[in-house]
Amino acid sequence: MIAACITARNEEETIGPLVNVLVSLGYEVFVVDDGSTDATGDIARRCGATVLRHGESWGIGPSLMDAWSYALRCGCEVVVQLDAGGSHDPAVAPQLIAGLVATDVVIGSRFWSWGRDYQGPRWRKWGSVFVTWLCNGATGA
Repeated sequence: MIAACITARNEEETIGPLVNVLVSLGYEVFVVDDGSTDATGDIARRCGATVLRHGESWGIGPSLMDAWSYALRCGCEVVVQLDAGGSHDPAVAPQLIAGLVATDVVIGSRFWSWGRDYQGPRWRKWGSVFVTWLCNGATGA
């Protein structure tokens, strides 16, 4: 079973289409609603996701751990992590999963083409490119 895990906080505008695509791919979708004050959790649930609700924001780290732990307890063998804000294209998930044939972990990156399509502050783009470069060097990627 494949799980798509999404951490979300106040993402009511983007969560529905994201969950719909992942459900259409046949994935079990788990959304951690990290203290949202909007309809994020309700929309995700209506679209077919299982929603884990945090009454207040726990932050990204604990939310990720909560999502992954829940997916593993449900018997999922593969976990795909996506961002609720639209920075990850869910249509690429099957390609990433196909990469698991030869390895245990596959990591996608919005900087695959060195960020030429990245939308956001320039300092964040270059900071992320630098960290990606460091990680690639450290792992031999």
